[in-house]
Amino acid sequence: IGGGLAVTYDVERSVDVRHFGEVISALVAGSRLKIILEPGRFLVGNAGILLTRVLYRKRSGGKEFIITDAGMTDLL
Repeated sequence: IGGGLAVTYDVERSVDVRHFGEVISALVAGSRLKIILEPGRFLVGNAGILLTRVLYRKRSGGKEFIITDAGMTDLL
């Protein structure tokens, strides 16, 4: 099963892995199918942190911005 399971964020309900497994098992029971599951970021998606260095601060339009040596995609 490709694509992996969804990562649970703050306001979302987590995936019931046991129920998911029971449903899949029932679907293939009695067959010779072999299910291969790609868990993807489900296992580690909420386990990371990003350490970065502040390069400088700037003001624009009445707002302050912090410029770092990391981008938005570095922790994906």
